[in-house]
Amino acid sequence: MSNALEQWKQFETDQEEFRSERSNVSDGDDGSIAKRKFFHKFFILYSAITVINAILLAIGQILGMTIEELPKEMNEGIRYGISIYLIFFCILAIAIEVECFQFIRQSKVLMNWISRGLAYIFMALLSIDQASLGETTSETELAFIKHVSYSFGVIGAGYFSMGCLCLQIWLGKLREGYDRRKNPEDFETMNMI
Repeated sequence: MSNALEQWKQFETDQEEFRSERSNVSDGDDGSIAKRKFFHKFFILYSAITVINAILLAIGQILGMTIEELPKEMNEGIRYGISIYLIFFCILAIAIEVECFQFIRQSKVLMNWISRGLAYIFMALLSIDQASLGETTSETELAFIKHVSYSFGVIGAGYFSMGCLCLQIWLGKLREGYDRRKNPEDFETMNMI
């Protein structure tokens, strides 16, 4: 019994020393010491670029519906249906990157980088195909749509590659480490239970 009490006292002493060391250290202007590592920042930047590109892809689809003139033998309903589908999935891609809804965070298909990359590549291919269907007098808008589509495909290929290299697991560890540094008292209480 006395051995257990001594261990408990030692644990409390160690925790007090740890807390006092943490309160003496300040790296930032606001007194916080939690900083993201380089690759954590890289993954955040990659996600931000994906959001911007998804917005541009949706704008490109809206432009494509307004500027293109379809040949008479082409079914306009299918063309506009696919464009609306792509706009919806661009909005979904933004929600996936921001991780704003619970059903997105719990979905293994949406959160897995391999399947996400394949979906983004498919969206890019559909967008390129849609851009090449009609005839337009505005070549700059058509070039914009194609460039945005190709870059979205490259982003999808990047997600696919990073998923195959298991970098998503590494990002999870980087996030956990950042959360530990940001809120150490939350992890202390979890370790005590």
